[in-house]
Amino acid sequence: ANAYFTELEGGVDENQVTFLDQGTHQITVNTTKNWGTAKNRCAFIGSLCKGVVEHSSGTFQLVSDFNGNAGGPQRAFAKSQMVIYLKDEASEQYVGIKSVNGIPETLTLVSKKSEAAPFFTSYGRMISFEFPSYHLVGNTFKEIVETVRE
Repeated sequence: ANAYFTELEGGVDENQVTFLDQGTHQITVNTTKNWGTAKNRCAFIGSLCKGVVEHSSGTFQLVSDFNGNAGGPQRAFAKSQMVIYLKDEASEQYVGIKSVNGIPETLTLVSKKSEAAPFFTSYGRMISFEFPSYHLVGNTFKEIVETVRE
């Protein structure tokens, strides 16, 4: 998923951080049992996950927002993720995503890169960074039913 993590100097206050909902994002004990598995799961959640915190309970939690947190006792890592933008060579336009009710529907061409849709790759799939539960198959989106590995 081409993500890397940078430790936040000075840590964070876990009470000031917003964590991702575990049920909504298929976050389990097995996917967050240590730094490595937690960072891996964070990478596959795309734009929704901003990093990982070692909670005072000893568990690892995925962060949706650090809320400008400027220090505390808990170790934390912020995520940076490499994304790619697709460009149609014939028209010189970028590829965007048209979504309806939070579900990607179709690809569209846009003139500005700032309007283009970011993607990341994993196991030979093009996964939308903004809609990480979907991957590109041909020119349509399919929901990832199992995990990004299957």
